[in-house]
Amino acid sequence: ALRIWLEEHPATTDSSTSLEPMVELYDHNELARLLQFAQSATLVSVSSRGVLSFRHELIAQYLVAHYFLLADGGKQSSPMPISEEILDDVARWCEPIMLWAGLVDSPLQLAERFTVLGRSNPSYFLPALMLSLLCIGVTGLSPQAQTTRPLNAPTKSTLEALATIIRDKAGREELAHLFARCAEESGQDIYRSLLPLLGIE
Repeated sequence: ALRIWLEEHPATTDSSTSLEPMVELYDHNELARLLQFAQSATLVSVSSRGVLSFRHELIAQYLVAHYFLLADGGKQSSPMPISEEILDDVARWCEPIMLWAGLVDSPLQLAERFTVLGRSNPSYFLPALMLSLLCIGVTGLSPQAQTTRPLNAPTKSTLEALATIIRDKAGREELAHLFARCAEESGQDIYRSLLPLLGIE
């Protein structure tokens, strides 16, 4: 049932990556068992019209973050699995992006890649910079984390992009508005992105 559902609802992304390699990790019986477990634990439900719903929003956000991780492959040279839809509404996507940054070995490298994405597409410079800040925030100390990462400053390129925006009054106000919208979506976690920036002039 899950395999049929996945075939009827293919993932839409700008990258050429599909979900098929993930589906092939499990045979038909394992997929059915996974779906039955998720349904019996009331983690997911499938409506009579085939709509998959999640008991808690965080489960859906984690699955999106895991999809980004697999679709990206962690290759610096490969295009990021980020569509214009995400850049048009970063506040809606900030939680999965932060979870994705938490899954990679170096959130600062992911932050740098978002900065490069913004520089290559000026109309999305600010949203890409916001996503970069979200990744920087993941490098900070989290009270819930089992292990801690050192609080490293962002890369020179990211700092230069941020300085460009901060020097411009309109850009600064737009970044503050975008930051506030992300804070509404993800709560106080967004403010961790400011910690590595406190010692910078």
